[in-house]
Amino acid sequence: MSAETERARAEAKKQLAKVKGRGNATNDVSMTGVPLSQTHNVRALLVTMTNRTDKPASFAVQVDFSDSHGKVVETVVVGAQNVKPGQKAERYAISHKPPEPHLTAELAKAQRY
Repeated sequence: MSAETERARAEAKKQLAKVKGRGNATNDVSMTGVPLSQTHNVRALLVTMTNRTDKPASFAVQVDFSDSHGKVVETVVVGAQNVKPGQKAERYAISHKPPEPHLTAELAKAQRY
């Protein structure tokens, strides 16, 4: 992982710790599953953050992975900094859990700051 990616993730965690509820950017974030066959059996999601404002913005996104009982078994945080107005940033939320049993990913929080 690059130092820049790690800095963005650390800042994203700080920002998410302040968030009440789900955050102010859930409508600006989408997630797309990546087939296990393309990731060598690693569960991954492509997280797309769209800056719909008229000035640069940074994003903090929390993805929760839950088991079949709805229990959160892993949380992954991704972030993007200084996304230009009208632009998108893409990051991968990668699970460290084995591919089985199946887990469900949910957008837990998304904050634009």
